[in-house]
Amino acid sequence: MKKLDLRRILGSLVILGFLLSSCTQKAGQKTERLQKTDDQATARIETSTLGITPNVHKYSAFYLAGQPSKADFEEVKKVGIKTVINLRMPEELSFDEKQVVSDLGMSYHNLGIGSPDMMTDQLFNEMREILSNAENQPVLLHCGSANRVGAIWLAFQALDGGLSIEAALAEAKTVGLRNPAMEAKAKDYVERNK
Repeated sequence: MKKLDLRRILGSLVILGFLLSSCTQKAGQKTERLQKTDDQATARIETSTLGITPNVHKYSAFYLAGQPSKADFEEVKKVGIKTVINLRMPEELSFDEKQVVSDLGMSYHNLGIGSPDMMTDQLFNEMREILSNAENQPVLLHCGSANRVGAIWLAFQALDGGLSIEAALAEAKTVGLRNPAMEAKAKDYVERNK
């Protein structure tokens, strides 16, 4: 009888040890997953260069910037960008950007934003569609200083990038968002399209 009780006790201890080990391992895996997510959140936007283009930031397959010079588009092509999205109004440009970009074999979209009032749902929807389409990537999204870019990036990251509105706003400001009216337009769009 004593041998049988000892076997039961040893068997129970082995099972208990296995269960504790399994729980600890699963908790460790969960912590590791959370840590990876936290690391990814802190390593999102990085400073980059494209010739002499001002205020260039890179995130994955996206370059976010101020206005490239005509010569900078050679560099844009060299880094593998397939699509250029210009948020400036045609009268703001000193050269035919569409022609330069097209001659280099890249796709071109000019969705000009002259004022916050021009930031309509239709514009945000079109921007999100272009940015989300993997066939368009890598993408260069630019305006004059990256202020307008930041507003578009805020909406895109909050609705398509999986970020909270606060995290998306922080990225947008890093990119160049400074205009409170554009920030308000982007936030309003995000709130209505969650």
